[in-house]
Amino acid sequence: MTQKSLIEFSHHRYLPGYLRGRRQPGLIVSLKPSSALLNGLAKPEKSRDLARLANQFNDYCGTAENHENTPSQYDWLALLKQIGICTSSVLQYFKFPQLDNPEILFAPTSDKYLQKPTQLLITIPHCDPSLNLKALKLVLDIISDALIRENFELPITKISDVLSDIKKNLNFSVNALFLKAAYDNEMPVLVLNGGTVQYGFGARSEWFEHTFSMQTTNISVRMARDKTKCSLRLQQAGLPVAPNTKVRSTEEALQFGKHVGFPIVIKPANLDGGTAVTANLSTPNEVRAAVQKVQKVSKQIRAEKHIIGRDYRLTVLDGRVVWAVERVPGGVFGDGENTVEQLIAKENETLNRRQGPAQTLQPLTLNNESMSLLTKQKLSKDTVPTKGTFVRLSSIANVATGGRPVPVFEQVHPDNIKLAERAARALRLDIAGVDILIRDITKSWREVGGVICEVNGQPDLGATTALHLYSDVLRSRVAGTGRIPIIAVVGGAKAAALIKRGVEATSDAVSLGWMSTSAIGIGDAVLQTGKFKSFSGSQILLTDNQVEALIFQVSGEDILQTGLPSDRLDLVIIADEISPPPLHREIEKSLIPACSGDVIRLAGDVSEQTAVDSIMRLLT
Repeated sequence: MTQKSLIEFSHHRYLPGYLRGRRQPGLIVSLKPSSALLNGLAKPEKSRDLARLANQFNDYCGTAENHENTPSQYDWLALLKQIGICTSSVLQYFKFPQLDNPEILFAPTSDKYLQKPTQLLITIPHCDPSLNLKALKLVLDIISDALIRENFELPITKISDVLSDIKKNLNFSVNALFLKAAYDNEMPVLVLNGGTVQYGFGARSEWFEHTFSMQTTNISVRMARDKTKCSLRLQQAGLPVAPNTKVRSTEEALQFGKHVGFPIVIKPANLDGGTAVTANLSTPNEVRAAVQKVQKVSKQIRAEKHIIGRDYRLTVLDGRVVWAVERVPGGVFGDGENTVEQLIAKENETLNRRQGPAQTLQPLTLNNESMSLLTKQKLSKDTVPTKGTFVRLSSIANVATGGRPVPVFEQVHPDNIKLAERAARALRLDIAGVDILIRDITKSWREVGGVICEVNGQPDLGATTALHLYSDVLRSRVAGTGRIPIIAVVGGAKAAALIKRGVEATSDAVSLGWMSTSAIGIGDAVLQTGKFKSFSGSQILLTDNQVEALIFQVSGEDILQTGLPSDRLDLVIIADEISPPPLHREIEKSLIPACSGDVIRLAGDVSEQTAVDSIMRLLT
């Protein structure tokens, strides 16, 4: 029996907006059971198996709190909700917050389950919808297999493969930690394209691409990324850097080493994140291997004098150091019992390094560089290090190469703080990660020596020690919550006329973006004419930084196909009813739960002037 014969996944539709007071977009999927599935659900033992697997799946994804939603007995609708919960758990595995529960939008009567599909709304936390589809198909596969097979166990390998596939695509999606910070601060989120995200609406919004903000200049980032230009600029600004040069070959790198003294560092001149960087090189063979490593990823090779010291990352925001960590190189501590290889395996099983929702560090590996470092330490992978001995496995301390961040913010000497702030200022970066090599961060660099190793113009803020920085960065850029007053007016010609009166009444007070089904404008200026739908028309205005408030018309079912343009409305005016009545009722089900202010119905003693007065009170 195949998956298709058990659960027919016939259709799906992305909902970019917001329905029924929900705070996140969604994916509407149409699912239909087979008679074999319904018969399987009728067996108590199969319900117990599904409940067990659902709890195991949620445990694996780090969402044990979802256990309380696991039913003891499944029917078709209960199974659908479980499918939605487990699908959401996959996204939570990657730290995407889930603010809304799965919801059944339409279900036929039980005697029609086999004929008509049931519609399930699954939350999409402002990420690429394809991630949810992959998660959903994984969950459907597991459920189908569980109902077909006896004594079925959770397929960990299959789950791991799908999660790895999803992880590869996360770089093209919104950053989950910034997303959580936005939700925590009640900020609207609008994904523009790829990794570019708008937080807030209209005049109160800000664009980000990871830690690039609208204040980050292209010229500053390009200078920071080009390590040669960056070093020259830092020297020009009177800041300490290690002797360095561009080289084209192993021979030139060796000549540089002879000139400044070994050991040296070889790295790409145009890449960040510790990519292909090898430090503490003393022999021709080591230098040759490091040069070849760079040549695989870049044509620009840079050689530096290796500076003895500990590696620190100081994060600068708007000219002020806001966080600092020591980046401890990847390695293990001996216990007097296990070999180096066994210690690595044990370390990789810790929560921080093991693949899973709690992972914040990269796993340690035995590669050519680590084997060479072991030889330098007179060790091998089979050596049993004495208790307390640190075995270094990487020549650099970047988190991306297995390093571990340790907070030191309270310990940094004031002179070292000023040094990092000067470095960010020299490159005119609004947000920067300044890497300093120094023997002791509690002592002044003027006293014990120290150099600026690199300046990163798009630094990772860190998922281990600095989660608070994501909120700090957003709050430093977005005005308040980033929200502007938003008014929805329901109806046809009456609604359009009311919008026109509202714009005229507030023209001197606010830059009001307005949208009817036939035109879009700001204040008395008409931007476009044509046929417009509520969601797409409003998006034009919500992404315009002249717009201080929005009023838009809802005149048909398009709002049910896309969702509302905002998760929150400040005023809803029912100018007249949309036909047929069932459609109007569905539209109200989406509008009214989202409204935090008044809902006004033009009828009886409630006149159009009453509605205009309400608009004026809200906007002036």
